[in-house]
Amino acid sequence: MIKWDIAIIASALTGLNVTVVLRIGVGSIIGVAMGNFNVVGLFETLQTGMSWMQDLAIITIMVGGLVGLMKYYGGIDYILQK
Repeated sequence: MIKWDIAIIASALTGLNVTVVLRIGVGSIIGVAMGNFNVVGLFETLQTGMSWMQDLAIITIMVGGLVGLMKYYGGIDYILQK
């Protein structure tokens, strides 16, 4: 398993496309080759990972917006002074 992790890091550092690196990370080639799941299972796994990334992006945008509003209205300075 460690050799696949090294392959993922090496491919990311060489500038390989992020989507390709993520597919390697999910283990799509390995899983299909070893018979752990079929092509339909592969796409289900990819969809699950993408939905988790979407949830994380939405949360990040909301938190960033709240911090921006606090900064604009002076909330952070007030908190730091107290």
